[in-house]
Amino acid sequence: MKKALLILFLILGVLVWFFIGRNAEDLEIVSPSLRGEKESVSSDAIESSTENAELLEPSAPEEAIDPEASNVIPNFPIESIPLLFPQQLDQKLRRIIATDLKIVYGDVESFEILEVDPPILVTSGGVQYQSEQRLEFFGRGRYFPEELNGVYLYGNDVSKQVLISDEIAESYRIAEARRTEAPNVYKELEEFLGLMNDLDQRIVSSPEKLLYLHGSAKKYEKEMLGSLNSKSFQEAYGQYEYRKPSLLEIKKGAEFSNYLRDLGDKFVAKVYVYDQSDRISDGSPPFVYDEGQWKLLIVIPGT
Repeated sequence: MKKALLILFLILGVLVWFFIGRNAEDLEIVSPSLRGEKESVSSDAIESSTENAELLEPSAPEEAIDPEASNVIPNFPIESIPLLFPQQLDQKLRRIIATDLKIVYGDVESFEILEVDPPILVTSGGVQYQSEQRLEFFGRGRYFPEELNGVYLYGNDVSKQVLISDEIAESYRIAEARRTEAPNVYKELEEFLGLMNDLDQRIVSSPEKLLYLHGSAKKYEKEMLGSLNSKSFQEAYGQYEYRKPSLLEIKKGAEFSNYLRDLGDKFVAKVYVYDQSDRISDGSPPFVYDEGQWKLLIVIPGT
């Protein structure tokens, strides 16, 4: 009797082992996708656990996303009117143009859609579009790069778009190439803007080094710089907020069409400022890059 029971237990043990092993084998062979999912879930769980652990630690503030480096193309300042780019224009240049237009037109207070009579033909991507309307801006901020000689619209009342012409796209392509060739100059411009916008918190020990006397202004160097100190420099230039210039208005002096042409190969940035009443003005001295640093360009008007 005992022998029979022993044999029965052995048979049951073999059967249990067989079915457990077979089920495990089936899971491995029949469901490799499930195995992958299990590994993925496990990996996700580890990552999630790591992320949760990181949440317990003080985290650094997130850096602002640069629209030029992101996949997002900003809207035109009038968000109800999108941009119509040349079809062959790559995404990077589209973002650069859209971001810059936000700077250029972001300060205007109001606008009106005016009729163009006779209609004007605008070429974009080699295709000619007939524009019968344009945007007219009012209020502060009506200071635009000379390359942007008008904002023309295409479409009907339901689907208007701002036409980005081939000429405008080419102007930005040249401007971006200029920046690519001298990235340090543009980086230092951002730093100089930071300095000028923070003068009330800075002590400028040698303000005379931040001025570039041009033309006949050099004749009065002693008078202009003799009484200059950190306080007088701050009082003269610290009362403004300096706006980041358009990419189109950072170029070599010779590329401008006004008196700045005399600066030849020196980089110049046309900068606009907000005064104490928060109105924008083009009365700021341009910035000029000289001897490895940005300076305020000082000229005597009419000379």
